[in-house]
Amino acid sequence: MAADLIDNHRIKVKAATFENLKRLVIEKEIQIKNLKQSLPRLISVFPQINGLYQPNTHVLYYRGQSGIKQMLWNILKTEGEFRGYTYITPVEAIGKKFSVEWALEFNLRKIKARDLYSDSYLLSIKKNPYPKIISWPTWESKYISPEIISIDHQIDIYNDVVAYYDWSGTEIFGVEIHNQKVANLQKQIFDAMWKLAG
Repeated sequence: MAADLIDNHRIKVKAATFENLKRLVIEKEIQIKNLKQSLPRLISVFPQINGLYQPNTHVLYYRGQSGIKQMLWNILKTEGEFRGYTYITPVEAIGKKFSVEWALEFNLRKIKARDLYSDSYLLSIKKNPYPKIISWPTWESKYISPEIISIDHQIDIYNDVVAYYDWSGTEIFGVEIHNQKVANLQKQIFDAMWKLAG
């Protein structure tokens, strides 16, 4: 059936002929045939696509404070060592209550961690210091000069995950990339930056 919009409250309906339906089916069949014929050419032009595909790769997108809280909680799954570039304190980003709960759980799981921070973090911790109940016995931090690397958002690296956050201003979002090759490269870059830090 074909429909014509008359106004916001009424629609005029008219039956389509079988000839029109037959023509639409034939057009779709031709499109499918053309796609089938094009596929081998596409594969030959882009052979590298197959090599890039990894079945365990996925990307997760988070929004708002609740999304950032979930991303931080995911860090508690760390096996081995956690690495990160720290932009602001979690107290500033998601509040004291959650920061305390998260820090206590982090310490309970005895996760080993290293992070690099720069000037923005120093400003953040002056405005939003950690509550005294929080301590970091398994965490090592180093200051790195903005002349070496400018840290203007949060990056966390653990297991096969690289997580990017931006929680400044009104736009709060984060992305997790789950890919072992990507994570391994980011761990190497972090280790190189760690050696350059003071």
